[in-house]
Amino acid sequence: MEGQLPGSQLQQLLQAVSKWQRRLPAQVLSNVLWAAAKLTADAAGTPSQRQQQQQRQQRALLLSLTESLASCLQQAVSPQAVSPQAVSPQAVSPQAVSPHGVSPMAVSPQAVSLALWACSKLLLFPAALLQALKGTASGLEAGDNKSNDSQQQQQQQPWAMLVPGMSLQSASMAAHALGQLGHADQAVMALLLQQALRITQQQQQQQQQQQQQKCGAAGGGSSSVGPDRLEQRTGSSSSDVAQAVSNISWAVAVLDLQQLAGNVRRLVAAAACRKAWWAAMNQQGLLQLHQVHVWLQDCGQGSAQQDQQQGLAGTLSQAQLQQCVDAAAAARRAAAGSPSISVTQQAVFEVLLQLPQLHWRDPLQMEQPAHPDAAAVMDIAGVLQFESGAGQSDFLRLAVEVDGPQHFRWPDRQPTGSTLYRSRLLQRRGYAVVSVSYYEWREWCAAGVERQRLLHAIQQQVQQHVKSAAAADRPSK
Repeated sequence: MEGQLPGSQLQQLLQAVSKWQRRLPAQVLSNVLWAAAKLTADAAGTPSQRQQQQQRQQRALLLSLTESLASCLQQAVSPQAVSPQAVSPQAVSPQAVSPHGVSPMAVSPQAVSLALWACSKLLLFPAALLQALKGTASGLEAGDNKSNDSQQQQQQQPWAMLVPGMSLQSASMAAHALGQLGHADQAVMALLLQQALRITQQQQQQQQQQQQQKCGAAGGGSSSVGPDRLEQRTGSSSSDVAQAVSNISWAVAVLDLQQLAGNVRRLVAAAACRKAWWAAMNQQGLLQLHQVHVWLQDCGQGSAQQDQQQGLAGTLSQAQLQQCVDAAAAARRAAAGSPSISVTQQAVFEVLLQLPQLHWRDPLQMEQPAHPDAAAVMDIAGVLQFESGAGQSDFLRLAVEVDGPQHFRWPDRQPTGSTLYRSRLLQRRGYAVVSVSYYEWREWCAAGVERQRLLHAIQQQVQQHVKSAAAADRPSK
């Protein structure tokens, strides 16, 4: 499947695969999902109405492939499929293809991570697959008051079986996918973080041993373990480490899993202390780490501990943190140089200007940076003036986000992780956020009620602001 296939050929391929999908092994199913994601990403231009119909049909076929993969997983972890001599998760090496004695023809860790990555690129929410993978979370957080039978059952849960067999790259792909899909499972993300920390720590130890061998070699002899062999042994190159650190940390931030902040700092610190690992961090990775830095700062607001308010300061050196800040600034400059204003965004902006019920202290503007740190760019922003009661004027900083198809997963139309992260970031900076989805706007316009619905959404934010202000002023008992 090299190169780009026309949409009709891709659909024919998916239809052919769907006829045999119940008999196909998990790796083939995940490979088909990966190929579809790559081909879709390579497609350019705005799809026609006919192409949009094809895309809906393709998504339905792809979703059925994830359901078949879920069936493979359920069969693989059934009591009959798991070997009685299964080893513990801690004993599974990163290179293991089938931990706990599960047949390679069943489901490998790499097949799961590849399928999840493909779904995130396709914005396809694989509910059946995630349900089949579910189960570890409750066991990990329930404490120590578990019977031996219950603990043994937890060991046979899919995530607990698969993650210890993941390479650093696979863990990175799985975490990034869960973040982009907005699937906030704290225990699963904790497993992925632990796996990444374990592999990076193992690689650090091997590098230290390599250095000791070099220092102890008589007559300046070279070490028997070179960098290339070291990467082969651990299965993780410097670029793998850099990408895993940025992807996994970013996913935790996007999902707002604040209890994992300490492990995120540990993972970032592991990359920061190795020159080769940090040098492999590309611009996208630096941008992700800046988002993590901002998230950690937001989480630390109101904390009595100074280190909780510093983000990644102290975890990264001043120079490393400045690289992240510079990457974010470069991304903002690039966006400002070529602003992407959709037809829908322009239409919403014009309707807002025409609503006589709204009075703006500061005029509405498009593509505005959020104050005070420009951590996000708002589609439409302004300061709304209104009467809060008893003839008193009040003000509300308003951000109107016009969200296109890329902001929603399919088929449940829930916001992606990136979209949720943006909304939380704006709210934490004192903005009331009104989200207008592309499909809502289309329905409103078709019914001729776009003005009423948009005004109602803003008035709801005003009412919520008034209630919150009144509750804050109310004396505590």
